[in-house]
Amino acid sequence: MRLTDALERALRDYGLDFEPVETDIEVMNGLISFGYGHPITGLEKFLGYWDSSLNIANFPSVSLTADYSVCKVACAVSGREQIYVRGLNPETVRARVEKAMRALRSLSGRDIKVSFYIEMERKYPAGKGLGESAAVSAAAARAVAGVLGISDPASVSRLARLASGSGTRSVAGPLSLWLSYAYMDERRCYALPVPGEEVHLAFIPQEMGLRTEGAHSAALRSPYYSRWKLLKMRRLIRALRRGLETDDLLRISMEDMWQMHGLLLSSGLSVQDDRFQEAVRAAEAARSRTEGLYFTADTGPSLVFMSTDSGVIRELEEEHGLGLVHARQSWLPGRDSGFEARAREWFGFIGLP
Repeated sequence: MRLTDALERALRDYGLDFEPVETDIEVMNGLISFGYGHPITGLEKFLGYWDSSLNIANFPSVSLTADYSVCKVACAVSGREQIYVRGLNPETVRARVEKAMRALRSLSGRDIKVSFYIEMERKYPAGKGLGESAAVSAAAARAVAGVLGISDPASVSRLARLASGSGTRSVAGPLSLWLSYAYMDERRCYALPVPGEEVHLAFIPQEMGLRTEGAHSAALRSPYYSRWKLLKMRRLIRALRRGLETDDLLRISMEDMWQMHGLLLSSGLSVQDDRFQEAVRAAEAARSRTEGLYFTADTGPSLVFMSTDSGVIRELEEEHGLGLVHARQSWLPGRDSGFEARAREWFGFIGLP
């Protein structure tokens, strides 16, 4: 049996059915639509696209969504695309949004142009590896869905994927699984929510001058990438057969962190620095005395601590004083009337809608 067939069977047995979605579009001229999004932390992580134009990854992944930050997006259909960005690197956001809109026009066969007003609010001054691209993509997808008459959750997840693979998971739920692999039907490449225990979180934000796109290309250069891909597919199949237990996924996130960082190092790219190593030593010391504590990192030195027991996170802070920032599992931020007023003012300034 092919590995992808075994994966599909494990998904069906677990109860996840990824039906192809046909997204019908009804362009809403004269409407300002708002969307909000939180970032994700990868548990069964992903790096490397099979199709980078449509953001189809080489293997599926699992993540949790948390309120480390919130991205706020307003959009409206317009004659030409204009983008205002506050609190983020405007060039990075612009490139991501423009890529998503090109893909949407290609898939829909419609010459759709949308203008965006975007703000980011963080619980920390700066940090790398805290899933901000997921927050941007999720918020933008929710806003764009509003002006295109899209309401089906799977279609919104598919739309978010066009901007960022991590975004497709952020819109799906507090814990979600993104189905993706080479040669699959693009209409099935989206994320679905999975049930799980509540995860309590705290993190140490740390900055690094690496763009996530650089990590994707570095991973693909590694001589060990194919082996990592096979390992991850098999591990996820086993986790599905065990019922995707939350503590099992948190344990996997630690294991996969080291494997991913080792993979990047084999391509000459290190995402660890002295501060990261110091935090890891403290985390390992805490784990040796505290049952149920896990930690992980994605493509940056920011370290995230997780537990299904809220007391474990409180104990970590009281005993070790790591300068933690607390967060909670959350995937659907509340609306912000102040942001929406600023967005309406900006759209009025540029003559929209």
